[in-house]
Amino acid sequence: MRTKKALLLLLSLILIPLWRTSSQAETQVEHFLRGRGVKRIIPADVHLPVFNRLAADRFAGIAKSGSEGLSRIKLDFFPDVSLVVNLNHVETLRNNALAWYGDVEGSLYGNATFVLSGNALTGSVTRGDGKVYELRTADDGTQWSLEIDQSQLPDERDPLPQDRSYSAATPERDALAYSDDGSTVDVLVLYTPAARQAAGGSSSIQQMVQLGIALTNQGYANSGVVQRVRLVESREVDYVEGSSIATDLQRLFKVGDGYLDDAPTLRDTYGADLVSLWVQTPESTCGVGYQMMDTSYPPSVLSVIGFSVVELDCATGNYTFGHEMGHNMGAAHARDDLTSTGQPPVGAYPYSYGYKQTSGVNKFRTIMAYDAGCSCPRIDYWSNPNIQYDGLPAGIDPNSTQGAANYLTLNNTRTIVANFRASVTQPTGDSTGPQLTITSHTSGQTVTSSSLTISGTATDSGRGDSGISSVTVNGVRANGDTASGTGTANWSRSLTLNEGANTLTVIARDASANQNSTTVTVTINLMTSTETTLSATASTYHVFPQFADGRSDDGTYYRTTVMIVNTSSTSGTTCTLRLSGLTIDGSSTLTYTLAPNGWTISATDGAQSLQTGYATLQCSTKVEAQLLYSFYSSSGTKLSEATVFSSPPARWAQLLADGREGSRVGIAIANDSDQSTSYAITAADANGNQVGATNLTLGARSAHAAFLDELISIPPNTFGPVFVSSSSGMASIIGLRFSGATFTTIPATSRSVVGATAGTYHVFPQFADGVASDGSYYRTTPMVSNPSSSNANCTLRLYGLTINDADAVGFILPPGPWLLEALSSNQSLRSGYATLECSASVEAQLLYSFYSPAGIKISEATVFSSAPSRQLQILADGREGARLGLAIANDTDQSATYSLVV
Repeated sequence: MRTKKALLLLLSLILIPLWRTSSQAETQVEHFLRGRGVKRIIPADVHLPVFNRLAADRFAGIAKSGSEGLSRIKLDFFPDVSLVVNLNHVETLRNNALAWYGDVEGSLYGNATFVLSGNALTGSVTRGDGKVYELRTADDGTQWSLEIDQSQLPDERDPLPQDRSYSAATPERDALAYSDDGSTVDVLVLYTPAARQAAGGSSSIQQMVQLGIALTNQGYANSGVVQRVRLVESREVDYVEGSSIATDLQRLFKVGDGYLDDAPTLRDTYGADLVSLWVQTPESTCGVGYQMMDTSYPPSVLSVIGFSVVELDCATGNYTFGHEMGHNMGAAHARDDLTSTGQPPVGAYPYSYGYKQTSGVNKFRTIMAYDAGCSCPRIDYWSNPNIQYDGLPAGIDPNSTQGAANYLTLNNTRTIVANFRASVTQPTGDSTGPQLTITSHTSGQTVTSSSLTISGTATDSGRGDSGISSVTVNGVRANGDTASGTGTANWSRSLTLNEGANTLTVIARDASANQNSTTVTVTINLMTSTETTLSATASTYHVFPQFADGRSDDGTYYRTTVMIVNTSSTSGTTCTLRLSGLTIDGSSTLTYTLAPNGWTISATDGAQSLQTGYATLQCSTKVEAQLLYSFYSSSGTKLSEATVFSSPPARWAQLLADGREGSRVGIAIANDSDQSTSYAITAADANGNQVGATNLTLGARSAHAAFLDELISIPPNTFGPVFVSSSSGMASIIGLRFSGATFTTIPATSRSVVGATAGTYHVFPQFADGVASDGSYYRTTPMVSNPSSSNANCTLRLYGLTINDADAVGFILPPGPWLLEALSSNQSLRSGYATLECSASVEAQLLYSFYSPAGIKISEATVFSSAPSRQLQILADGREGARLGLAIANDTDQSATYSLVV
């Protein structure tokens, strides 16, 4: 255990309501809002002592030592946007500016970049969902939070092709000696007076330029690109934008035409390999640059293409600055991004293309790809098939005819581009990625279990000695993935994979934001496995605390459907359902005979006078069994339905009761023993305070069902745990939550033992939140309890959706406590699946609620955790006009194909 004290940096943005700002501030708001893509803006006040040279030096020292928890900062960009960033690297830029890099907590692919120039702080944070949140400091010292909407920004123009006319004049083209090693590309940025004014002043645009450099390097680090760009000079030039951005580029390129004629001199003076002109123009385009297409020429010849023009509004939020330099380096747009003449783009190599993920829930496009045909966010990544983004490859194998691997394009042309001009200033810092080794498993290996652990080592020794900051396997952090200085990280990650070939991508990053990656292919062959898997809830004996059949005096009636599955593929089974406290058509027992893998769906008819009690199911082999509990109006219309699950007897049990929104909680207790037993029933509120208690005695093999408020006098709208305990016996318990005629079951958690359904990892195949087009809406309530003897550190992760822009929720449950909290928003309807990962075994369910536009609850159901399995079966009953919905979640790192057989 490390004893070094970790440095915790806390940054908070204090938001100032607009109505309290001065007229000068209001003018600043109007100024920033004129920027294309700016969706909204709010003043901010950042506590600057956090971001300063002293803090940076302390941070760098602690990073070298390998301490964990280096810096965690919270940023409230807007009242509804609060992001937590974990900073992991800081470096010095030109003019003693500082660049901080980090990840967004709860978002696997989120990035955060901040630049401090003097006392002015500029930053960019994104979850990778197309929304970019920027912090800017204006020349008057005021600070502002902006939300940039990439969908409001135009695409870039077609690049201008490499001019081949100069080749005849360069017979010495193969004789040039390369003086720069390709690790650093020097960049000169020029900007116009109009761009400076649009940015908010000289200081503001200088900050944006530094931010553009930092974001470009972040994209390189994300994607396995070796080189880094370095700003050698940025300054204003006396130039008024031309009629088009293409005209500006040609004027930047040409010498002696009376426009921008000092650019070549500045380029030579500062040894700039690339020159970028930042402009402010009303033209509907984000930028344009020259395209490298033929790498056979030497740098002295190819250097004439090292020019680009960038629209200020797109430079950082749309990554256009890096995009246009990408053209200079040989990278082209995506294959389907045809030119204005209908031709496919052409890059330096057959694989020099951007990439779009146009299908599925989580669509994205890499830096060089247009939005056409995708309508998706641009991410700060270069196409690379070895990199996973949202669990999917971010490119296509360069050896494929459809190859898309611009990271390789940049790596292959880096030495050419870095020698467009000889460096005037020697590069500083570390630009070499760490050494990465996979020790298990070996590539090409076949294993017979879908669960495996991949492991290896990573070290930065002799490659910069800056330590290992992280190792990811298919985009997820591995355990033991950090090391200090020259040390070695012994990393590992456990995965669940699909049958067949699985490609795993491992990326190691050092503390200087450099990275190396490697891949391994593992084949899962379950057909040769000797493993047998039996569900944790399968048993030879089941207890159902509530069973009802028959008509009430008002004509409404209940029916109960018995659903049994024989999980054995080799043995038949005989089952006996015994009813206590009621009979069905005069009988208290029902018998079922099931073949191997057999099943039954058997419903009572509800014709007799209403009788209630409890039931047990005894079988000769282990089976899965549930009851379907249905309630009908007197005219035969089904009003509500819920699944009643088996409840193993426990000496001490708990269920989570939620009486809000006018709901009433019913509780059914069954004493399935031969002795009379007394039970203590206690209700608590959300703070753990007791709000009511009573005692109940049940005779041998009897049950009692009642509303909780009939047993205990409790305040209205109470929500919290209900405990049932006995010193001499055991009870089987189920809860029913009624909202009018709608009800759902609430399972109990054993507090005397950790139940079979408790686990450290739960998968919920369906999760929904939001408002549908007709105004109806869904809410989902996680219900989690900790029956273990240790703290449970839990994270609920959402896939395919966010709630209030968050895709993860973390919480801590000490032994015994619980969570019962609805996650809801006013967003448009979104759905996906969720996982819950905890450090200790917990019981967990979701309460899935559907409301009318008027807020009336129409339906409610309990969603249980579903353990991943190679083969699953559901009993589908489509009678009485019912329709079966099916939710399938692939919670692995690979795509999967499923066969559905009815």
